[in-house]
Amino acid sequence: MSNAALVKSINTKPFFKPKKNTKLASKKRWWIGAQAWDEMVNLWKTNEAKFRESYGKRNNVESTFSSMKMKYLSFIRSKKPVSQKSKILTRVCCHNFSMLVRAIFELDLRPDFRNRGH
Repeated sequence: MSNAALVKSINTKPFFKPKKNTKLASKKRWWIGAQAWDEMVNLWKTNEAKFRESYGKRNNVESTFSSMKMKYLSFIRSKKPVSQKSKILTRVCCHNFSMLVRAIFELDLRPDFRNRGH
């Protein structure tokens, strides 16, 4: 199964950076995922700005995961799925909190976290 087919199988759109000489899938070589590949390449060729915007989002997500793996290890030691999910969500919360603190200091922000009765 191609990468495009794998991405399409979970109801998402593939965004792989195509090479300059990339072509549409041949009608003779129709494989699972060819339609998804063709849609991606068509978007890249016809509206490169929109493609770059979506590809940029993918890049941000990959950078975030990479940062989390470096900071909090790239594996989970728990065996039970519930424990694994809990540890992953804890790491995500810790990452988000550390990014918030970093932004506060780097941008010299003065956030107001007081409860206003809402």
